[in-house]
Amino acid sequence: MKLTIALSTLLYKWHLPLKEAVKKISSLNYDGIEIRAGEPDISTKNLTSKKIKEFKRLIDKYDLEVISLTPDWIDLNLASSNPEIRKKSVSIVKEYLRMASDFGAQYFTILPGKKSVIATPPIEKCREWSLESLEECVSLAESLKITLCLEAAPGQVMEKEGDLIDFVTEINSRYLLIAADTSHAYVLSEPVHYFKKLKDYIGIVHIADTDGTPNAHLPPGLGKVDFIAVFLTLREINYNGDYMLEIWYPKDPDWAAKHSKAFITKLLE
Repeated sequence: MKLTIALSTLLYKWHLPLKEAVKKISSLNYDGIEIRAGEPDISTKNLTSKKIKEFKRLIDKYDLEVISLTPDWIDLNLASSNPEIRKKSVSIVKEYLRMASDFGAQYFTILPGKKSVIATPPIEKCREWSLESLEECVSLAESLKITLCLEAAPGQVMEKEGDLIDFVTEINSRYLLIAADTSHAYVLSEPVHYFKKLKDYIGIVHIADTDGTPNAHLPPGLGKVDFIAVFLTLREINYNGDYMLEIWYPKDPDWAAKHSKAFITKLLE
């Protein structure tokens, strides 16, 4: 089976227009991309059906596959204590799910929602709100045949791998799996244990390094993640899905893209 190595357009967000980012990623011999949707050029407010078709033709021209799509999550919160914010967040996620379908994406990375900083509601209540929101999103994902990949991250209402499994098993849909992220695994758990525990629920693996800072997404090899141990574990659990490099390195995106591809290709070989 051919191993697919893809790169999130997050790396080039605010640095290059999507058209140029696609061309650049193709020139570096990636197999696919994750579209990081939102401003400046992939917003549901400025991307018409005609423009989506134009982008899709461009992506096909450069022989790339749209592996997944995810919106910017900074202002979205599926677990907000404000019901209007939750409702709006679900509505926006649904808009981007439909966009993902238009692009032919197989996966859609989804976050469970953020905890409040002050006067935090009981965690059980936050998770109840998150579960309600996720169930609504899963319902649309099922009709579109797109797999939602639930990702835990620092500051979210769920962070541990056991929490992710609980949600996935409770909703019990073939279209809800887990995005297993190497950088989050290091910060929130222990990577080998993390991947072994999630082995039956992984939809896609996100690759990024970290210096230990929450939500850092460094090129692999620049931080503290033991990628040899991670990839040996992935082989042990028979993971044969896609690898999505989700990197943020604004001081030199081109170097980061080249380095990351070479680093992961060598490990896989």
